[in-house]
Amino acid sequence: MGEICVNEINGELLIKFSFRLWIKIKNELNTKLSDGGSGYVRLTDRTMIQSGFFNGTLTTNDYKNVAQQIDFHYEFSESSFVSVVITPTMNQFLSGCQVDNITKSGFRAILLGGSQANTAYYSGFRWIAIGRWK
Repeated sequence: MGEICVNEINGELLIKFSFRLWIKIKNELNTKLSDGGSGYVRLTDRTMIQSGFFNGTLTTNDYKNVAQQIDFHYEFSESSFVSVVITPTMNQFLSGCQVDNITKSGFRAILLGGSQANTAYYSGFRWIAIGRWK
C-alpha cells in the first residue's frame, strides 16, 4: 500500500493515509492554517488537498433532489485522480447526499430530499477533495 489509498466499499468512500503522510499533511495544514487558512495544501509528493464550505441554502423537500456546482480553488492535474467527500450541515433532514460529475476544476454536490412534503429543508455543506496538483 502506498501513502494514500482510496477505495469505495458499498457506496462509501474510504480514504487511508500512511502515518508518515498524515504527519506531513498535519504539519503543512498547520502551517497553512496559521497563514490564514487558504483552503488548500500542496504536498511535495504532488498530493493536493482542498477544502471548502458552501454556506448556501439549498432547499429540498418531498424527496426532491437539489444540486450545486462547486469550483475548486485550484485545478487538479486530471480528474481521474480526484476524490471528493461532502458533509451536509443539516443532514438529519436529508435522505442522503452524493458527489457527481467530478472534473479537475470542480464537482457537483447532490442533496437527496427529505420526506416532508410541506416543509423546506435548508442546507449548506462542507467538502474536501484530494488529488494531484499540476
